[in-house]
Amino acid sequence: MNQEKQTVEYLIQQCVLYFEQNSFSKARIDCFKSIWKKGIVPYMAESSILYYDASVGEQYLLTQIGNMVESTQKDNVRSIYFLNDIQITGTVGKLYCNPCRLSFTGQIGQLMEELCRHLKGSTHYKLSCYAYKQ
Repeated sequence: MNQEKQTVEYLIQQCVLYFEQNSFSKARIDCFKSIWKKGIVPYMAESSILYYDASVGEQYLLTQIGNMVESTQKDNVRSIYFLNDIQITGTVGKLYCNPCRLSFTGQIGQLMEELCRHLKGSTHYKLSCYAYKQ
């Protein structure tokens, strides 16, 4: 897809079209439309940025979220990844971000490793351990 001089509104339309063609639920589509409407769109208007690119999305995330992403902000981050994917490839990738992997150190780290070993049998193991490590 041509990534030169595309407005965020155009990319949002392309994302919505992709979601509809790939059977995303109406509720999920509306969720992302709301995130864009309340997030990146006003950010670009306030910053007088006419055209979207990945650096705009990155700067938006840094100003709105910072370096630490809480679980409540994951959809906000995904919404930017969606715009980037649509702009670059015309599709949305299956993996939106690589999980951060940190090693646990010290006494508390050893306790956390024990907890993760205990949770390994749980269906929520990966989510839980990654969330604890972050």
